[in-house]
Amino acid sequence: MIIKQFHQFVFVTRGPKNSCITDLLKGTMYQVENYFMDAFANREYDAVADFVASLEEEGLVIEIEESRWIPRQNFHSAVKEDDYSYQIDFEDGVDIESLRQRLSGLDVSAINYYGEGDPPKILEHIQTKKIEKDIGQCRELITTNGQFIKTTCNFIRYNHHYNSCWGKRLAITGDNLIHPCIYSDIVLGDFVTENLFDIIKKADAYWRITKDKIAKCKDCEFRYSCPDCRVIAAGEGGDLTAPNPLCSYDPYG
Repeated sequence: MIIKQFHQFVFVTRGPKNSCITDLLKGTMYQVENYFMDAFANREYDAVADFVASLEEEGLVIEIEESRWIPRQNFHSAVKEDDYSYQIDFEDGVDIESLRQRLSGLDVSAINYYGEGDPPKILEHIQTKKIEKDIGQCRELITTNGQFIKTTCNFIRYNHHYNSCWGKRLAITGDNLIHPCIYSDIVLGDFVTENLFDIIKKADAYWRITKDKIAKCKDCEFRYSCPDCRVIAAGEGGDLTAPNPLCSYDPYG
């Protein structure tokens, strides 16, 4: 039996009224009414002929024998702790040698330095990146109307399991306190006196604040493709599950 199916690298997230079709090869996103998606899923192609034709024109669907179909990737599959590496942020005042020693046992993929002068070398295999401490950059990043022109398979998969900003992230301020990010007032522990792995266990609760736990965002079809900042949201909304105040998109409209 010949059926029409999405290309195996196209991911669909349902919203209350709209669906989001993400072409991970082209990095583009398409928004459609759920009615069309329901008819397509039920193979009622004649009922949505124009919609099917538009999908075919964009190269989003293929015809294939049902017995040979390869299912789309399962983004909800279980993720082990070791599947993603850590990101470390730090300010001036942190003892570099102590930082170097304590990070040597972690799988770290990025180190960011928020300080003056040249960034010190922490780990041999990772370049320490110097970043200006300016939360305005975060405000610019999360200002959106629900339109995204680029996304990736890895970003979507990551956002199913972790907060897009806080996930697997530790920030060490100049007073040697560890926070979920460099702009957060939340204290996870003391870098000097506490066991780092105990702090990581406490951090996990913040890392797991995905868009599925955030007001309004949890009903949005774009939630896994959208960046986040819990510091800004909590500061203006009152708690850690407040919606992004800089998003003008209405998933209910």
